[in-house]
Amino acid sequence: MRGIGELVALVAGFVCVAGFAHAQTSEVFVRDGQYIQLEVWRSDLIHFEYGQGSAEPRIWHTPSILPERRDPSVSYTKGTGPGGEDFVETSDLKIVIPLKGLCLIIQEKKYHNRVLGQFCSQTKYKIGRDLTIEGSLMTHAYGLGQQLDNPDEDRSLGDDWVGRRRESPSPFGNFMKSFIGGAVGDTQVPILYALGAGKLGYGLYLDAIEKLTWDFRSRPWEASTGRDTIRGFLISGADLPAWRRGYVELTGKPLVPPRKMFGLWVSEYGFDNWSELDSKKASLQQQGFPLDGFVLDLQWFGGVRSQDDTPMGGLKWDRRNFPDPEKKLADLRDKENLGLILIEESYVGRARQEHQDLAAKGFLARDCETCGPSYIESNPWWGKGGMIDWSHPDVGLYWHKWKRKPLVDSGVMGHWTDLGEPEMFQPYSWYYGFADRGLHGHASVHNYFSFFWHQGIFQSYEKYHQERRPFVMSRSAAAGSQRFGVAMWSGDIGSNMKSLAAHLRSQMHMSLSGFDYYGADIGGFHRGGLDGSINDLYTQWFANASLLDVPVRPHVENLCNCKETAPDRVGHLQSNRENIILRYRLAPYYYSLAHEAYLTGAPMFPPLLYYFQDDPLTRSLAHQKMIGPWLMTGIVAAYGQSSRQIYLPAGTWFDFHSGNEYVSAGDWIQSESLWKNGRFRLPLMVREGAIIPMALANTTHLSGTSGLAKEIRVFPSLKPSWFDLIEDDGVSMAYREGVFKRTRISQKPTGAGWDILVAPAEGDYPGALQEREWSFRVHVGFKPVKAVKWQGLDLSRLRLKQKMRVGTWKQEGNEVIVFAGKVSEEEYKHLRIDLQ
Repeated sequence: MRGIGELVALVAGFVCVAGFAHAQTSEVFVRDGQYIQLEVWRSDLIHFEYGQGSAEPRIWHTPSILPERRDPSVSYTKGTGPGGEDFVETSDLKIVIPLKGLCLIIQEKKYHNRVLGQFCSQTKYKIGRDLTIEGSLMTHAYGLGQQLDNPDEDRSLGDDWVGRRRESPSPFGNFMKSFIGGAVGDTQVPILYALGAGKLGYGLYLDAIEKLTWDFRSRPWEASTGRDTIRGFLISGADLPAWRRGYVELTGKPLVPPRKMFGLWVSEYGFDNWSELDSKKASLQQQGFPLDGFVLDLQWFGGVRSQDDTPMGGLKWDRRNFPDPEKKLADLRDKENLGLILIEESYVGRARQEHQDLAAKGFLARDCETCGPSYIESNPWWGKGGMIDWSHPDVGLYWHKWKRKPLVDSGVMGHWTDLGEPEMFQPYSWYYGFADRGLHGHASVHNYFSFFWHQGIFQSYEKYHQERRPFVMSRSAAAGSQRFGVAMWSGDIGSNMKSLAAHLRSQMHMSLSGFDYYGADIGGFHRGGLDGSINDLYTQWFANASLLDVPVRPHVENLCNCKETAPDRVGHLQSNRENIILRYRLAPYYYSLAHEAYLTGAPMFPPLLYYFQDDPLTRSLAHQKMIGPWLMTGIVAAYGQSSRQIYLPAGTWFDFHSGNEYVSAGDWIQSESLWKNGRFRLPLMVREGAIIPMALANTTHLSGTSGLAKEIRVFPSLKPSWFDLIEDDGVSMAYREGVFKRTRISQKPTGAGWDILVAPAEGDYPGALQEREWSFRVHVGFKPVKAVKWQGLDLSRLRLKQKMRVGTWKQEGNEVIVFAGKVSEEEYKHLRIDLQ
């Protein structure tokens, strides 16, 4: 294996013997009976395949990939060097294919002019293939989906993958594994981000359907598969934001969830009847908690029996315990602004009529192509029977029209797709699978089982519910599931601090893997693994989730009806209430970020290194999270913790709660107390220049116009800045056709003060506000204020204890509070603050 110095010398000294411009085609390079095949999809996006024998005319790709990402007009050159080496060159990349070995040496030319590494492949034990990644300039590795690791087992390592092995315990890939008193998901999303010094690096996506194993414990790094080919994409660009953007453009940007999904949804296993749900609803409302809905576990369809006649697979209301569900959903929606998410699984009891109908159409996994349905009877907690073959192209619409459509039509807002790894299966089953490739075995379908399930739901909404947007909460997924409206949660996690910490570290990799909406069973699903006070654990978990989870969803196994999960009944009530109220106040900011994620691929909750890649101290800070470009929090997952260290990248930062200012040269600070006035809250820091649109403190739900932005909080800087407030109807897919409203809010210094500008709204949607009552909170750092003007007119100053009214302002500590009043959305708004 060549050292990095040799690679640099080879590429730098490369002399073109012959160069030719080519239209986009497939280039094949044969070495000792093996081949490398290359396709230039874009100047910074290379599709590759390593294989044995003969290459196909085009490189196959999985359904994760959006083929429209390929630019047919891209041009490149190819030729040979003085030593006979082949090369392919674009405006961004130079790729050298040495004569010996099956290798690619890739140089990034546009931004860094450095060799990224050497990527070589060889067969392994005659039953698989390795890809070795040599490049000593790369020091950190991120992404690769969901794997939770015990924090006690790797304290000597950082939060990235270097020094670790990324491998599912299952021989097939996606899996639910036992973990510290619970069970958590292991989800294969094979996008690797390799980072070197500064902003050097790349993205590498391996486009595999079978299980992949990654080993970063030594050099070279290695990825391996059981197939005789390895395919993938090399994603280049200026920095980590460019590589992640390139990845989500390749596999799909996330849909915007219904706006209500940014609120509180209470769940347990499970609500036995409407009375139990109503009891939780009433006490939450009495205690002043905002609320958007409930999540119903399998009790809604009658529970399960470990027999062929199990209710599972019926997807029909148990009308004895949940009578007149259509009226109940209408009342919840129309009278209380609440929604429901219902669980569903892929298993169907063999004695059910649904099993017979699905079998007759070939929509169940089978023992062989011409055989009957595979019978799943091991671990029969759910029942015994068959499993829907979601890979069949016709089953998604068929099942939805038959089972889900009546539920959606009656008001169900989301779908909880459980057990989707899949959890139970027959390893010998035959599936429709990838028929064009002749791939019908379980190993070929396993990691795409949930993907096909999600795709079917999405396609069904496009056909039957064009006025509604899909929302799916899933335990498993594949690359690209995010484009179907999928949020993930980490499984039946244990109730302990180690599990909470492991989940939140996994969130860093999931964010970079394209999953912006990732959460946990708040408080833990399995209380048997509890390692301390459930109240203390829940309070911290709920605070973390209120800033980072979509939706905010407590959940617990409660078959005994002896455990609590609603935040007014477990944990510190006053802290839980204040944390969820803050979440609702920040809903306009979060929802705007969700639109940016869909429009541009920008992540919702990235790690610090996303925005501060060239700061080496951010490389191992999974315990600090950005919320969009302006907010940053530090997680807490330790009993008795009253404060924590926070790292502030260079710049000026503010404490969101107190407004205190910190000028950092890249420093650690001690956070302000986590307990303030008897309430627990996480540290929340704000970057200088931040503009945060907020809802009113009395917001109770996120339906209609409730929870829209009414207040703008500004942390001015000497450098002008802006934020786009984006709003839509919150329920339909019309935003994909441009039916939404965008309002640019900006700040800039002027003279001895600042101008805060609210531009006229661009766009519109049915039900949008046509005028809005604006208030502002502008951080001025205890500097005395001389005057405040709104639309060029002086506003009246109030004394500290006087009640705010339209056209007034006052200074409270380090903030100026302005109540500007109601203004047309079409009008240009100008707030000026002059300091003395």
